[in-house]
Amino acid sequence: MNIKDFLISKHGVYYSSTYGGLPNLSDFSYNKTNFIETYRKTFNPRLHTQLNPTINLSELNIKYRFNNIFEVFTSSHFSSMHALNSAFIDIKAGKVEQALVFSVFDCENKQFFEKHLRNKEKYHLSEGVVGLIFQKEDLPFIEKYKFKRFDNKIYYGSADYLMNLCLEVNSEIKQ
Repeated sequence: MNIKDFLISKHGVYYSSTYGGLPNLSDFSYNKTNFIETYRKTFNPRLHTQLNPTINLSELNIKYRFNNIFEVFTSSHFSSMHALNSAFIDIKAGKVEQALVFSVFDCENKQFFEKHLRNKEKYHLSEGVVGLIFQKEDLPFIEKYKFKRFDNKIYYGSADYLMNLCLEVNSEIKQ
């Protein structure tokens, strides 16, 4: 299954990004208006040029954007774990059946996850950026390790690629 099919199948996709030090984003308890303004000020110019310039940032819907795309904004080294933790919460709550979590898993961490996951499929976006699939059967494993620290550097290519893919998938769904 390719990434686009995965999105359209109503599974959840989670990825981490670093658009600036925005507060309280791991629990999504922020004010939408303030968030939009902060997003405008901190939005990475390089990414912005690759988006449709006419898009209204308020249409990004923050957490639930487009078709079950879940974005985790954070500027900390816990970015990967925030994305994984969000996936864990939503799988447990039954919001999604499977979660495709994108992050910069280094070689050791990636092998650590792959060894334990039921679904062995991987999605490679670019060098170092890997998507791993988590599902209900993996909840005990995630519960055990979700707060384990991984010092991952966030690669902008993951957010860049998925941002454009979100727009593309959303356009197809509307047709």
